[in-house]
Amino acid sequence: MSACRREIVEDYAGVVASAGLQPVIIDVDSFAVERAYSLVTKAFGESIQGKVIGLLDYGDTTTHLDVFVDGKIVYSRDHAFGGRILTENIRTRFANSHEEAEAIKLASDLPENYVADLLEPFKASMAQEANRAIEFFASSSRSNEGVDAIFLTGGCAAIDGATDVIQQVTGFDTFVANPFAGSESRRKSAALGRQTPLFFKACGLAMRGTG
Repeated sequence: MSACRREIVEDYAGVVASAGLQPVIIDVDSFAVERAYSLVTKAFGESIQGKVIGLLDYGDTTTHLDVFVDGKIVYSRDHAFGGRILTENIRTRFANSHEEAEAIKLASDLPENYVADLLEPFKASMAQEANRAIEFFASSSRSNEGVDAIFLTGGCAAIDGATDVIQQVTGFDTFVANPFAGSESRRKSAALGRQTPLFFKACGLAMRGTG
């Protein structure tokens, strides 16, 4: 059983209605995440059964860690770190507005010194935050151990080379959570490129009632 304040539900329903759509179902975030996780890990087969898997969702202002065992969330925690840090650094250094900074993040023709001065330090911060999040989990578990592997989702997961830096710092195998991997949607996955982790939770919502 799940409960939520009526005001929160009404706010979400209002956003849907303002887009000209009819809200029908309110889903639970953790249920959608578990469904999407099953889709992402399907390609790994039995190799992750019984393993402790961390899912790091890098959002705009927060990074959320879910820890899974056999497909179920056993631990969750928010951490105050997100992609807005990089956006604001870009805005201060290269742009005049938030929108321009976001455009620079997605551009292929990047400003001079962007990678060395901003992107590489931010990836290092991502890795440090991942390590801190796993340490929080380890300190709260009976075994006082970390995870066996890490999956990344959210906007920052699309940053080229982020998985390598996080794996090097944490010592755990690290992968991008691609909900289209191992499915019949490989063509869509290729077309979306590095943006596939952005569709993680949306895929979980779309899977409601499928199994």
